Amino acid sequence: MGDFVTPNDVISALAGSDNSGVGGRIRYNIPSFTTAAGGIYSSWMQANKYQGTPTAPTSAAYCTQTTVGSLGTFTDPGAGGTLRILGWDHYTGSSGNFMIYDRLSHMGGLSGTSVAEQTVNLDIATPAAGGRCLTTGADVEWFLEWYVATGSTAVTATIKYTNQAGTQHQTTTVSIPASTPAYRLIPITALSGTDTSIEVVESVTLSASTLTAGNFGVTAGKRLSTGYTSAAVGINFDFVGTGMSKVGSDACLWIVDVAYTTTSGLWVGYIILGGVA
Repeated sequence: MGDFVTPNDVISALAGSDNSGVGGRIRYNIPSFTTAAGGIYSSWMQANKYQGTPTAPTSAAYCTQTTVGSLGTFTDPGAGGTLRILGWDHYTGSSGNFMIYDRLSHMGGLSGTSVAEQTVNLDIATPAAGGRCLTTGADVEWFLEWYVATGSTAVTATIKYTNQAGTQHQTTTVSIPASTPAYRLIPITALSGTDTSIEVVESVTLSASTLTAGNFGVTAGKRLSTGYTSAAVGINFDFVGTGMSKVGSDACLWIVDVAYTTTSGLWVGYIILGGVA
């Protein structure tokens, strides 16, 4: 497989990313939205000046670089090649920890008022087959994601899943705070017994009604790069700062914010992708 070996490979890839070569410069311009300090927030439902306005997913679906909501499209290096993040410039009027993910799969339409078992059946099989993540899900993070706020009653969600060994119907729980707002992400982390990762989320069951249906779902993503910014500084990473994270073929790039304040601020920036064929 072709990959970066010498400094000249980086120079060539950077040059190619600015014209017709492998990769590309993914620009984004995302308006400010409401957050809460200490919460994790998704930019998925925010209009991007360069890509348009996404809609909330319904049934389980895989995400690609052309899915509306992705930060943008790029040129894959082709079979045997390698694509990596070679730079990241990010400005926002608010402080936070920002993370670039490959959004692998998602679903929505779950209700905050239903106490029945709600079917999810979301997996990572197709992205894994394309080399975007491991088949066991060992490098994948799973979230409950809010598209419309749910109600004022705090509840517990029981998550039924298939673990890294293919064992079905494992369970774990996630605490859902009262009045969980739109764009909020809640990680699914404390797995059952000796389980280490998730291959499939099968269903979600709420312990009680939140009193408002809202709209939430499940999202799987692979984290690619992380950076902190204050309102006055921003993120300005070269290939060393990004760790030259590998980007899978047809990846759906997505930014997540661990908020420090009550507003996200305007997000303006670009991600530089470069490759070796």
